[in-house]
Amino acid sequence: MIKILLLMTIFVFSNNSFAQNNTVNIDKLCLGKTCTKPIKEFKISNFFFKTRNCETKDYRKCLLWFGNKKNKVKISWVKYYRIINGPIPTTSTCIKGKPVWFQDIPFPNNKDQNTNILKFFREFNYQNKEKMYFNDQIIKTFNYFSQSDKSLGVLVHSKNFKGIRKKQIYVFDTEGDNFEVVKPLCKND
Repeated sequence: MIKILLLMTIFVFSNNSFAQNNTVNIDKLCLGKTCTKPIKEFKISNFFFKTRNCETKDYRKCLLWFGNKKNKVKISWVKYYRIINGPIPTTSTCIKGKPVWFQDIPFPNNKDQNTNILKFFREFNYQNKEKMYFNDQIIKTFNYFSQSDKSLGVLVHSKNFKGIRKKQIYVFDTEGDNFEVVKPLCKND
């Protein structure tokens, strides 16, 4: 009997230790605030990024301007945006079509928290206006067009007055004039 109890205790402890290794604790999942500061404006080399009226939850007022010297983009009615400060994610973790969490940190499991994840993301307007890679600086560039270029991306989800949604990733070369639009993919949706 004692051997069985000892075996069960070891099994439970090892399962809890294993689960703790996969647990992500970024300020207890950033409750009551965003995980990174909302990004409103920055400039790096030839690339600029600027927002207006995106602090409110009324997406109809949110405007974005970004681009390089040759290619400029202006988007209105922006529901959310994320700065891609690392390699373009081929697939990102999404909830209801909205990329959530970070590409360089494992996504938390339902077991890791006592809250409903869908409710959590909906109530806190989670990761709207944030960066895509938690451990990287906002203006960290990556190679996209060639081995030596310095690229930066902006993921934008907009909706027009007819309710038509548009989700795209805009990739810019911060030192040249290269520009490309990429369709983002979601996993876990």
